Amino acid sequence: MYPVRVLRRFNCYVISLLCLVCVTIVILHTDFAPDLYFLHWESLEDNSCHYQDSNDDLPVISSSVEMPEKSIFFHETSCKSGLDSRQACAVEAAARAHPKWQVNVLISAPIKGYQRGGSLSVLRKFRNVKLWRLKIWEYAKGTPLQDMVFNGALNRTRWRISHASDLLRYLSLYKYGGVYLDLDTVVAKALDPLPKNWSARESDENVASGIMSFSRDHVGRMVANATIKF
Repeated sequence: MYPVRVLRRFNCYVISLLCLVCVTIVILHTDFAPDLYFLHWESLEDNSCHYQDSNDDLPVISSSVEMPEKSIFFHETSCKSGLDSRQACAVEAAARAHPKWQVNVLISAPIKGYQRGGSLSVLRKFRNVKLWRLKIWEYAKGTPLQDMVFNGALNRTRWRISHASDLLRYLSLYKYGGVYLDLDTVVAKALDPLPKNWSARESDENVASGIMSFSRDHVGRMVANATIKF
């Protein structure tokens, strides 16, 4: 036989657990739950920098900008002002391995005072590295993705930064052609020997989007159009 005190304590635990389960069920079956979940993801995926029209220290990449055929693109879309050391290492590796290529770093957040130090000031020392401020409304203007950006579709997803990153990488290759690299991709040697159009394989069934190349020839344009209009 258990003591009465132990039984009472056990009953309190059971009652508390049942109350917690009941409250959880009520919340999940009310209109309040989706709002809580949405607000939680809002705090994790803040993409407000994409729509800030403030002036900063970087030139804005616009439709009038021309890119050489041999161009590499990196996108920083997480709304932090600049690159961390790991990301800067990826850009530097690409620049060193491709001295005759233009390495473009497109940053969605406003940048101020980067000349005074930090990773961006180091990257400016490479003649083939170009730092750009990307304003998504300007960048998407006149493309098949203009309506998607202008009607606020990227603000109605719980994964705003991830989806903006996906959109912008394909948009860059659609607009200019070239090579896209994720900022966690460190290039060990030049990509020149590869075919003009390629992408890394994620699995036996899926193609990865973290590193890919679309050329300006017929095949590259066909693939770029297919991805941007899918």
